[in-house]
Amino acid sequence: MAQSADVQQPTISESFQSESRWVRRSFGLLVTLIGLWLLYSLMVVNVEFDDGYATIVNSQYFLGISSDYIWSRAPMMAWLMMPAEWVANALGLHPLDVGPHHALMVVLHFAYLFGVWHVLRARFGATWPTLIAFTAAIPSVVYFCYAPFISHDLLPGLMTLTMLLLADRY
Repeated sequence: MAQSADVQQPTISESFQSESRWVRRSFGLLVTLIGLWLLYSLMVVNVEFDDGYATIVNSQYFLGISSDYIWSRAPMMAWLMMPAEWVANALGLHPLDVGPHHALMVVLHFAYLFGVWHVLRARFGATWPTLIAFTAAIPSVVYFCYAPFISHDLLPGLMTLTMLLLADRY
């Protein structure tokens, strides 16, 4: 059956803009669901693994609250946790209450999600393959297992992504 001359086919640019809009909406839905899960975990998880407590002790050391430093923990995460530890002490929370630390980790995880998406979108565009690759790589089982805790695994992943981008640019 022949098409009539007055029916126009969408151009490639219009198709790309439509795809990009749906990809952005899908990303927004994905991040909203992850955000709800992170907020829920913030309310129900108030315990930490031993390396998380060691990080908190090191934060106390850098704030001058404690004279103890746990040598097996690198200082970077302790520096990032210093604002949360300061808030916990200012509020007089129990030493094992990790709520402020987990709240800070929610913010860091959200920033991580948006940062990685921004880098991928800038490099590869807001396309379905980019969103599928992001979904397969970032919000994985490992992410959901470690996100409610003081996770040292975010920074090496971010550093690796940065090194890959720098190497590609070079």
